[in-house]
This record gives sequence, structure tokens and C-alpha cells, in this order.
Amino acid sequence: MTTRLPYLLRVICKAAGEEAAFALVREFGGQWIYIPKKAPDDHRLVLAGGRIAAEAIMKESGGSYIAFPKAGMRRLKVLSMLRGGTSNNAVAKATQLSHRQVRRLRAELRGSEL
Repeated sequence: MTTRLPYLLRVICKAAGEEAAFALVREFGGQWIYIPKKAPDDHRLVLAGGRIAAEAIMKESGGSYIAFPKAGMRRLKVLSMLRGGTSNNAVAKATQLSHRQVRRLRAELRGSEL
């Protein structure tokens, strides 16, 4: 299911998990930000997503500016809610997706966890 996310979010999910990716998208989504090659523990990237996520981003894009993806935010939220056991109706209401779209995403999620 994470294969439909922007590349950088897939990298973060693989390295640090969906919650770290979700936190980073909430903090930086849609912004043009500089990614350092190294960051201290009090750097905003580390504070927002944790050391592991920051290291993954720095490995991928360190030393350059990036447009931090925002496109995957709703998908990450849906993914998190479905994995947490939230009902289809509650997910649809919270994300403004149709019940049918949520059912399709739940089916995709089940298929990817087999």
C-alpha cells in the first residue's frame, strides 16, 4: 500500500515507520526545505520525525533543498487509521473519502499484509 506514496515518504516509512512519515508530512508537507548532510539532535528534522527518519532523509537528499511531499498525507492518515482498527465509516468521515474508497483501501491493505 505504501507503493503509491511519493518516493521520499516510502523511504521514511521503510526506515522509521508510518508514524514518523506522518509527523514529518504534518510539519513540512508542501514546504521547500534545506536538508543538511548531518543534523544535531535539536535540529527540526530530528525533532519532528525522530533520528532514524532524519538519517534516512539526509542519506537520500542531504546537502540540498527539497520540496517536501504533501501528497501522501491523507493516504498515510487512512493507512494509520485502518491499521489501528478504525471503522470504514469513521475513516470516511475523518478523511472526506467515500465509504467505497475506504473499503477499497482496506482491501489493498489486507492484500499487502498477506
